[in-house]
Amino acid sequence: MKWLAGVFALLLAGCATTSSFVPQASSSGEVVWRRDGNELAANVEFQRDARDFVRFVVTRERVLLAATESSDGWRVNGSLVRGGWQGHWNTAPENVAGWLTLAEAWRASAAAPDGESEVRAGRYSVLYRKDAGVLRSLEMVSVATGDRFRVRFTPPR
Repeated sequence: MKWLAGVFALLLAGCATTSSFVPQASSSGEVVWRRDGNELAANVEFQRDARDFVRFVVTRERVLLAATESSDGWRVNGSLVRGGWQGHWNTAPENVAGWLTLAEAWRASAAAPDGESEVRAGRYSVLYRKDAGVLRSLEMVSVATGDRFRVRFTPPR
């Protein structure tokens, strides 16, 4: 019985960590990923909370990838991850690292000016397109993995 109580406490602790994410900003649209002749088109939704942590979900009829950032690093699940992964971005497996870099580029888009702007950061190169403060698209290349992403955002309602 003590074992069952311990498992229950662990489940509650995990839920408490995840539920502390309260979105303050969000964007959704279509993402196209490319690498080594492979391509995937899917829907994506990004969210940012008051602490500047990011959560994003990639779907195509089912969840392909769901990632949530916290002070403990990232927690990533979905069929693209094959069993899930948890840790800091610099230890991410190759199939996850490019997606985490995309999340970083999305977070940085808040500082991008209106019009087209290109940013070359240490881990990525990105082209933002904004209109009246609203992010319309981003095109990003992950330097470390070679992943290429194009995201077209749905205009806010």
